[in-house]
Formats: sequence, structure tokens, C-alpha cells
Amino acid sequence: VMLSILSCVCWQSVYLLWRNVFCPFLDWVVCFLILNCLCCLYILEVNPLSVASFANIFSHSEGCLFLWFMVSFAGQKLLSFIRSHLVL
Repeated sequence: VMLSILSCVCWQSVYLLWRNVFCPFLDWVVCFLILNCLCCLYILEVNPLSVASFANIFSHSEGCLFLWFMVSFAGQKLLSFIRSHLVL
């Protein structure tokens, strides 16, 4: 019983830490990356090679962002599942 109470408190602390610290930090990281991508748009010259390389970079960034969203939503789903099953 003591272990169950301890694990419940521990998971709630992890959930609160994730929600209050890591999520706002990750929001700032995403905003910073988007602003960096916008700054890169200004220094590109208009020629087919730079446009093609920008398309490759953008598609890679888009894939990374999609993967980040998938991991984030899976983490939120896992935390809500744990939270719903560990409530006393």
C-alpha cells in the first residue's frame, strides 16, 4: 500500500513537472526554430539550386516537427492514462 501511494505521488510530480516546465520550454524551442527558418528565407538567392536545397531542408524540418508532435501526443496520452489509473 505504501509503495502504491509513493508511486502515485511520484507520477503526479513527474506529470506536473512535465506540464509546467518542459512544455513551455519546448514551446520556446519550437518558436526559436521557426524564427530561424524565417531568417534563412531572407538570405536565400533565387536560383534553382538554392530553392531545391531549401525544399530539402524544409521537408526534413517538417518531418522532424511531425515526429515531435507524434511523440508529444503519445507522451500526453501516456501521462493521462497513468494519471487516470493511479488516482486514489
